[in-house]
Amino acid sequence: MHLSKDVVFGLRSLARRPGFTCVAVATLALGIGATLALVSVIDAVLLRSFGYADPARLVAISGKNSQGRAAGVAPGDFPLFESRTRSFAAVGATRVQTFTLIGGREPRNIWGRLVSRHTFDALGAKPLAGRTFADIDFASGAGPTAVIGYKLWQTAFGGAPAIIGRRVLLNGTEYVVIGVMRPEFQLHHPVFEVWTPWRFTAAELAEHGARGFDLIARMAPGVSLAGAQAEAEALSQSLEREYPADYKGWRATVTRFDAGAAENLRPALTMLLGAVVFVLLIACFNVANLVMARGIERGREIAIRAALGASRVRIAGQLLTESMVIAVLGGAAGLLLARVLLAVLLSTLPSGTFPILPRIGDSRLDGHALLAALALTLAAGLVCGLVPALKLSSRRLEDALREGGRAGTAGPGAQRLLSGLIVVEAALSVILLAGAGLLIRSFANILSVQPGFHADHVLTVQVPSAWMPLGHDDRAETERKQQRFRDMLDRVSRLPGIDGAAMVTVLPLGHVEVRTVIHIQGRPEPTKGEELSLRYCGASPDYFGVMGIAVLKGRVFTEDDRPGAPEVAVVSESMARRFWPGEDPVGKRFSFSDGGHGPWTTVVGVVGNVRYQQASGEPPPEIYSCYRQRLMAAQVSTLVLRTPLDPRLLAGPVRAAIRRFDPGQPIAEVKSMSEVLADSTAQPRLYTVLLSLFAALGLLLAAAGIFSVISWIVSRRTHEIGIRMALGAEPGRVARSMMRRALIETAAGTVVGLAGATALTGILKQQLFGIAATDPGTFAAAAVALGSVALLAAYLPARRAARLNPAIALREAG
Repeated sequence: MHLSKDVVFGLRSLARRPGFTCVAVATLALGIGATLALVSVIDAVLLRSFGYADPARLVAISGKNSQGRAAGVAPGDFPLFESRTRSFAAVGATRVQTFTLIGGREPRNIWGRLVSRHTFDALGAKPLAGRTFADIDFASGAGPTAVIGYKLWQTAFGGAPAIIGRRVLLNGTEYVVIGVMRPEFQLHHPVFEVWTPWRFTAAELAEHGARGFDLIARMAPGVSLAGAQAEAEALSQSLEREYPADYKGWRATVTRFDAGAAENLRPALTMLLGAVVFVLLIACFNVANLVMARGIERGREIAIRAALGASRVRIAGQLLTESMVIAVLGGAAGLLLARVLLAVLLSTLPSGTFPILPRIGDSRLDGHALLAALALTLAAGLVCGLVPALKLSSRRLEDALREGGRAGTAGPGAQRLLSGLIVVEAALSVILLAGAGLLIRSFANILSVQPGFHADHVLTVQVPSAWMPLGHDDRAETERKQQRFRDMLDRVSRLPGIDGAAMVTVLPLGHVEVRTVIHIQGRPEPTKGEELSLRYCGASPDYFGVMGIAVLKGRVFTEDDRPGAPEVAVVSESMARRFWPGEDPVGKRFSFSDGGHGPWTTVVGVVGNVRYQQASGEPPPEIYSCYRQRLMAAQVSTLVLRTPLDPRLLAGPVRAAIRRFDPGQPIAEVKSMSEVLADSTAQPRLYTVLLSLFAALGLLLAAAGIFSVISWIVSRRTHEIGIRMALGAEPGRVARSMMRRALIETAAGTVVGLAGATALTGILKQQLFGIAATDPGTFAAAAVALGSVALLAAYLPARRAARLNPAIALREAG
């Protein structure tokens, strides 16, 4: 009964002060809307279900070598973990596989995975339609079958109900679609959209030295993670005794299964969530200041209600209800604002095969968002209204009547509360400004790093090729692909407007890394697990010229480096410095194997370092081989074309030329190299922009809080100001006295904020490049920025006070 009356009374009270109501609602809407939009993103990227049963029981089985570095497991380890352990109810193995899909509107490249018999059993994942794999799919002579993802079903097959049992052409082989997974399902990354049986060969099952895979397992009932690790450790020791050459120093590791590729994004997203919560708190404290100031103005009303018998609890409930009404209105407006902010955020993200935030496209204001909005609204209402309500309801009756009767200022307790809220707002703003400043400077450092090539006027065209099975070494197939790429390159290079054309297997700043094991001539043969694993790239002779990569020594590839000729390689500057310091690397030899028995490849040149997946640190050693002599990882090959024109103008003609060359050739992505370069910094740019926006919003709200408090103080002290000026006080002195309080509170908040920033900015360490998390210059800039804005916010109402006409001020106050 009281609640409904309080709500009606609160609405009427707010309607009588539309200015106060609009400012309070808009302030909360900004905080709630920004928070809600980010919560929706985090829900989609990190929190939403992946379609697994009891995910807490899922673990990943990997390994470490004797030096403690990640080493993975070998294909031959898989059946051992299935047959010789009791901690796991099901064990599955997967590996990456690319497919070319023929039969849709145009050929397309699909990232998929080969999976073992019990992979889906271990995950506990159920299909939306059809079934997952059974023993029959792995039997000798069984026909090829495939399970596809929901997105692929929708985009390539139009969501056709008759998809189960349909035959599709993958890598030139007919596969029968036996199942469609649910929309939420993903395995490692949403880019993987098709799964086929991994039918191990005898050679694969006998391989124990070539590690690089992880296993997925479901722990048996009653088994703890520590128990599973202990059994894996015991198996490792047993294998070391049985196969000392392959397992010396290697130990299996059992960890919680990382279902989402975005798990490494958790620290950054948590940092952004903390920042937007700070913004929401500043908004709430701002509204609390407004509520407190308005409550003081209503001192006579509150005193009369108390004199008429209203209890302290009843008065506090009424005031808190009014704050909750403001919060509900702010929450409703924030929900609408969140929809707009989310749409703007999604529209600004770069598109690509590997999104910078997996599943961010699934962000939406659904039931989870509505619950979050409700929780944020209730929390905001409590933060805004609880302390003012308790403070105002506890004022002594005679004080309230005396202050209210003469329109006086707030009592000492209320003044301390107003000051405390300003201090907290200033502290939170400094923390946000310091974090944003660190990210801005870090991002500037990233942009200042030279990538090692010239991105202007270069068009890139991904022309993927089906991946050869593990251990498959079909020389005839490799030679066919080499010739095919050469013919395609020749066809495209004849187009008007192209000054140079080349092919490369791994594009700089892309999302794919290919590594190879080598043995340097004259060096001791490494032990198992300690082989030299280096970044590998196959390139055509014109690649370095087209990309503008500097040739530092020797030569690059020529047309004479053909099949049958002595095999040659070009190495990066970092590789030359690491393996042949103080020597001339040209003429050195190595083999693409760990046995050290050849055939030998001769280094003929050294080129400048090229940045790939990160700008920080020394670029890793890299080997380039001539793709006509050695072609590995052809599934990620890319054409690079230099043109004096805008590269985007050539996209259509290049597509058409490739279609004429081979109608069945998929084209995965067409981008200018400048776009690739921009996309490579999209993630740090996104974090920097978002945190900077939050910091700017927090600074704006803090300034608004200071302005509103000083303006209110001026309005409440009009009588006093009139008397002082009538007695001869100088306007400047009056202005300074009005500003002094705000600046003292801001200074106190700055000190607290800098201490908090020192403690909290360590969270940013993983996102920073070339700058310390406690950089003094950045912290000083944050303090100066807040001080400048606070000075302006306090000066404007103080100047108004200094310009008051004493006679008018006394008359209005009276």
